[in-house]
Amino acid sequence: MAEVTWVGNAKPPQVLEGAKVFSGTGTMKNNGAINIVPSIYSQRIEEGYHNGLGGVAGVSVPAAKVLNDTTIAGVTGTMPNRTRAGDSLTYTTALSAKGDGMGSLVMEPQTGYYASGLNSGGYGTLLAVDANFVPSSFLSTKTVFGVKGSVPVITSGSDPAVGVGLWPDGGLAVYPSEGYRKGGSGAGEIKVTVEQMRTVMSILKLSRQTVSIPPNGNVNIDVSSVGNFFKCLALKDGYGYAYFEKFEGMNRGLTVDSMLGISHVDGATTILLRNYSAVTLNLVLVIHGTA
Repeated sequence: MAEVTWVGNAKPPQVLEGAKVFSGTGTMKNNGAINIVPSIYSQRIEEGYHNGLGGVAGVSVPAAKVLNDTTIAGVTGTMPNRTRAGDSLTYTTALSAKGDGMGSLVMEPQTGYYASGLNSGGYGTLLAVDANFVPSSFLSTKTVFGVKGSVPVITSGSDPAVGVGLWPDGGLAVYPSEGYRKGGSGAGEIKVTVEQMRTVMSILKLSRQTVSIPPNGNVNIDVSSVGNFFKCLALKDGYGYAYFEKFEGMNRGLTVDSMLGISHVDGATTILLRNYSAVTLNLVLVIHGTA
C-alpha cells in the first residue's frame, strides 16, 4: 500500500477498513455483529467496529434456585439457607420422617439449601421428632441412632416377683420387675416366694361343710362370703361327686350321676343342690373363692 498523506488528525487505525479518507484507506477492523454467550469466564470484546446488531444473550435466573443472599444477573435468589451447622443447638425440622423397617430412617426435608456440618452439640441440621424415640423405648442391649436403650434385659433364671395378688376369679396375679424376658426356661421364670404364696392364700376364702339332702329334696348353700367367682366340690364317701364353678359371668356344674343336681342362678347368693333319689345324700362341700 502506498504512503498516504493525511490531512487532519485521523489515523488509519481510526478509520474503518476499506473506507477512504482523501487518498488514504482505513485499517480499523469491521467486526460486524458479534453475539456473546455468557459463561463462567470473562470474555474479551474484540477491538474494532461493531455495527450495533450484536449483543450479550440474556440469562434466565430462576430465583427459587438461587440462595436468598445471592444476586445473579440482577435477580436476587429466594431459596432459604436452612443450614444450621455451627449454630448453637438449632435445627431445621423435617416435614416427615418414617422408618423403613429395615434399619433406616427416611426424612423429607423442607425446600432449601443444606450444607454439611454439625452444630455446637455435635448434631446435623435436619430434625425429626418422635416422643417414643427415648431410651425407655429400647432394650438396654440396643443402641438406635446413637441412643442407648434403658429397658433392663432379664437373662438370668433368678427373677423374683416384686409382689403377688389375686384376680377377681381367684387366679394368681404375679407382679414382675420391669424388664424384657425372652420367655421360656432359663430367662422366663418369675419366682414367687413361699412367703408371697402365703399372703395370697390368706386372701382366699375357704369353707368346708357337711350337708344332708333328704330324698327328693333340695338344699340351698350360702356362697355370699366367697365373692363373685368361686368353685364348689361335693364329696360323697370321700370321692368327688359333683363340681360347680362360677367364673367370668359363666356358671358350669358337673355331676357323677343323675341322682344329684347342682345349679346356681346368676346374681343369687346360694347354690341349689337337688336330690333326685329316694335316699338321703350326705355330702361334704368344699367351697373356695375370693372375698
